[in-house]
Amino acid sequence: MKTILTIIALLTAVSHGQVTTASLLQLIANPEKFDGKTVVVEGVTNIDFEGNAIYLSKEHWKHSISSFGVWLDLDPKLAKDRKWANGLYCVIKATFRAGDRGHMGLFMGSLTEVSMFDLREAISPDDVSKRQKEAQQVGTDQPATAPQLKSEGKENPKPESEVRPR
Repeated sequence: MKTILTIIALLTAVSHGQVTTASLLQLIANPEKFDGKTVVVEGVTNIDFEGNAIYLSKEHWKHSISSFGVWLDLDPKLAKDRKWANGLYCVIKATFRAGDRGHMGLFMGSLTEVSMFDLREAISPDDVSKRQKEAQQVGTDQPATAPQLKSEGKENPKPESEVRPR
């Protein structure tokens, strides 16, 4: 029911010209076109101390490629409530600010005044509960860290001299 009400509210707002639906690529490529406008975007979220952002894809999120991300200026309570959404596709309604490039100026703009932050990716309620519990244990005041990369082979890589031909 909540999803239906969210869709109705968005359609009503869009029909009155108050909200613009845009892709992250559009925001990044044409920031001046969307500056100061309320937008609805989808992407992969990262909620972490000094690392709140929405990325174009899971690969961009996984490798923290900020040139394909937009800073999320979140209320601390909302950040804590949504920490479990790290690495998941979400839909966000907020005001886009082209001149605000987020933490250390690394991102391609920012989303402020977030009024909607919902899960877009299919995930079981059990997985949501598990992620929420894990997020509560970690807390939101920890330093930002890159996602853990999985090993793609041997644990001990060969020295560079053995890999590069001479």
